[in-house]
Amino acid sequence: MITNELLGGARNYAKWCDVQAGDKVMIVVSNEPPLVDEELVRAITLAAEEIGAEVYEMRVKPWNYLIGEPAPDYVNAAAERSDLFIGLSAGIEGDVELGRMAPGMGTINGCKQFLARYGIAWQPMRMITTEALSSEQARYPLELTWEICRTVMRKFLNGGTIRVTTPRGTDVTMGFNPDYWGGNSYRLRKPGTFPGSGFPGIVYGIVPWEPYNGTIMVDAFMPRWSPPEVFIQPDDCVITVENDRATRIRGKYGEWVANILDRDKNGRWGGEMMFGMHPHAGPVSWQGPADWFNDLHDRATALHFAFGNCMGGAGPYYSKVHFDVYVYYPTVYLNGEKVIEDGHLLALEDPGLREFAKQFGDPDYLLEEKAIPRVLEKLIKS
Repeated sequence: MITNELLGGARNYAKWCDVQAGDKVMIVVSNEPPLVDEELVRAITLAAEEIGAEVYEMRVKPWNYLIGEPAPDYVNAAAERSDLFIGLSAGIEGDVELGRMAPGMGTINGCKQFLARYGIAWQPMRMITTEALSSEQARYPLELTWEICRTVMRKFLNGGTIRVTTPRGTDVTMGFNPDYWGGNSYRLRKPGTFPGSGFPGIVYGIVPWEPYNGTIMVDAFMPRWSPPEVFIQPDDCVITVENDRATRIRGKYGEWVANILDRDKNGRWGGEMMFGMHPHAGPVSWQGPADWFNDLHDRATALHFAFGNCMGGAGPYYSKVHFDVYVYYPTVYLNGEKVIEDGHLLALEDPGLREFAKQFGDPDYLLEEKAIPRVLEKLIKS
């Protein structure tokens, strides 16, 4: 049954994808687990058809699309006849260090080549259950979402120096070049491109610029790497960064991390720093631990550093590794001014943003950061 809440989430997603009347939209659905809820596929189809798009559906087996390797013929044929690919999947899976993405998009750079060749855009989708797409986060006003992003990004326009500290003792500084940033903090509909994170999360990420030095006291690992533990104790993994490289990794899980980063000559490069901005991001009904973890990724409570390849292949180095380590309740300074304080995004207090939010409801509610479920907060703070 397609509820009003589900259709509301689907309409938001169609708007996020910038679906236009007359578009030929191809919904690409993986035929391998985790499977997409069929009602969700129908709801997205209805939302796009309401706008006036022609909607088609293709079931595919995920493939690892590397640079220079051809996609299956039937996918190429579909791309020739489409304006927009909507990828309904749970995100990156399989050989993570090789960047395999489901359904059927492969490495980021390979994906870009595929999209540019056919002049189409691709929109990824992590919310593949009806409960997730019916959630408050999925139905959050998109115009307000983008205004939050703009409010934050205005502070970063001139670059400078960033410092990140946490209660556990993380303390790193890095340069920041405003020409090298990314995320999905705007509506992106350009051939050969796609956002850095799927609907409806909003993130802001940068390529750390030299000098990048300090100590990262890791709080958590991304579940998709099948770590020994997701939430770890102080001193279980401590990473020393010197001149943009992870030069020392110590602690209980130091060897495990080092073995991953050393799969590639550039695996230790400090390729990314990213934080979320969505005030109502929170775990909903996903189909695996890597998926509910992504919602923590989309809020300022969590900040992550990535080693190896950067988002979208940006930066001066390329690596087959993209390894995220998370810290919680960060304080972030930009040129000495606080941007995030103990996991709270200070832009949410901006008077102009609060005035903008009034057209969608009560600013106190809309801009209040939603509480993390107690069971997760206990794990994070343990």
